[in-house]
Amino acid sequence: MSNNKLKSSEDIPFYSNEMQDLAALELFRGNNSLKFLDIGCRHPVKGNNTLLLEENDWSGLCVDIEDYSKEFKEERKTPFYKVDTTSKEFIQLLEEHFPEKMIHYISLDVDLASLATLEN
Repeated sequence: MSNNKLKSSEDIPFYSNEMQDLAALELFRGNNSLKFLDIGCRHPVKGNNTLLLEENDWSGLCVDIEDYSKEFKEERKTPFYKVDTTSKEFIQLLEEHFPEKMIHYISLDVDLASLATLEN
């Protein structure tokens, strides 16, 4: 049974540490063509804020300054990019993957680079 068919959020297993994924799933329940951006995603499963969304037909992009490409290829459908989120390369990546400029959920976990990432 797909997670989006369950009757209550209590029945849905989540991966994030603080239930951010579950909150986003509940907030947008019933909507279609949902997009996410996971900035500073780290591991594709452990403590991940977007795997639950992917499992419920969301699409998106995961980025981190560390290279988790091997793990993502093995465990996720979502594309992963090793990129500095304060760079022009990051902006180009966003323009390429989100041409409609609509992202429903953004997970931002880049510690000291948070402000520079947001300014970028």
